[in-house]
Amino acid sequence: MILSATFTLAVILAVTIILFVLKLPAGLCIIGSGLAGTLVSGMGLPLSRFVEGSFGFFYIIMVFGSGMILVKIMSEIGFMDSVQRLVLVRLGRQRALLLLSIMFLLMLPGMLTGIGAVAVVSTGALAAPVLLRMGIPKRQTAVMISMGAILGMIAPPINIPLMGIGAILAIPYEGFTLVCLILTVPLAILFALGIGLRYAQKVELDELLREMPDKGSKDRGFLVYLPIIVVIVLMFFERVVPHFPHLSLPLILMLGAVTGLFSMKGRDFFRASSEALSGPSFHIIMILIGVGIVGEVVTMAGVRGLLATFFFTLPDFLFYPSLASLPLLGSLMTVFGSTFVLGFPFVLSMLPKSAIITGASLSLIAGLSDVAPPTALSGNLAAGLVGEKTYLPILVRCLIPGIITIIWAIVVILMAPYLARLIL
Repeated sequence: MILSATFTLAVILAVTIILFVLKLPAGLCIIGSGLAGTLVSGMGLPLSRFVEGSFGFFYIIMVFGSGMILVKIMSEIGFMDSVQRLVLVRLGRQRALLLLSIMFLLMLPGMLTGIGAVAVVSTGALAAPVLLRMGIPKRQTAVMISMGAILGMIAPPINIPLMGIGAILAIPYEGFTLVCLILTVPLAILFALGIGLRYAQKVELDELLREMPDKGSKDRGFLVYLPIIVVIVLMFFERVVPHFPHLSLPLILMLGAVTGLFSMKGRDFFRASSEALSGPSFHIIMILIGVGIVGEVVTMAGVRGLLATFFFTLPDFLFYPSLASLPLLGSLMTVFGSTFVLGFPFVLSMLPKSAIITGASLSLIAGLSDVAPPTALSGNLAAGLVGEKTYLPILVRCLIPGIITIIWAIVVILMAPYLARLIL
């Protein structure tokens, strides 16, 4: 059984690498590796398991899809432009506060969709010119955008990698808000000031504001803020008001998106919704489906149990460095595949520590997959955004923030018994 599980894991990884070398889409690479895993483990082609696995992330796909629609609608009605203008006017001459505000804007799309790359192509495109105008070099700008995207993906209210871990452990996605804030807010402050403050200069507001795009947000006034206000209010009521109906996260996000109809025509709303779920979003949905299939395969083949046993027997001085395998695996299978395959073994190995705290910390480490080549979803997008032709110089500059992120996650794991008594 051990030899069979080990061989199956080796084949899954090998096939994934081969398909990546052939430059197939990441979703097809992961699905292909899952099919290869079933064949070499002697399970044949269990179609029922494939279907079950592909629906394993159905709720997560709904959260992602509704979040993408919300972010797209907010962008269409001018929310992003309006907030950027407001931040620049209010804080343009206060370097530290401006950098912190830009970091929050970089995190916002990831917080609403659970996907870091979304932040790079939305608010990252707005933040890059401002950061460059402040005198921050291109490569440092790309690092700040990449790390902001990763932290937004892990911050509440939506953390899809953590949802994947919870789906395996049968833990409902509740009680993670404070933990995720503890994990991300200190790092966001550190990276915003540590990366940008030594280069940052005061910006020429008038010239910069004239060059910024304007989607008519001034004419819509309060309505551009209505979608995000509706989402925040409904989330607050659901958690605080007694007997308030449980609407579920996808419905709350869609209700926020629908309020965009007050600012745009119906056909524009449906066009924007269609665009939100096409292109890169469709590829991410394929990845989530593929990860669900691979998750079924590694469970049936005994790979997950083998990994849990292996990590459980490691001494501490080897176990904590082994957590770096999360972004290494994620460099091939993306952050979702990494947490789905390794999340359960790692959390199980750290019992009786709080599964909520350890799971959230693991999702932060796994989030670094977004800057780990060859996939490096956020990193590659950020490199293109600032005009860097090669990703290697940016990867080198991501090493120190990445190491700090891993160390902070391990510190939170070590503090789990004390944190659990305070916040859970």
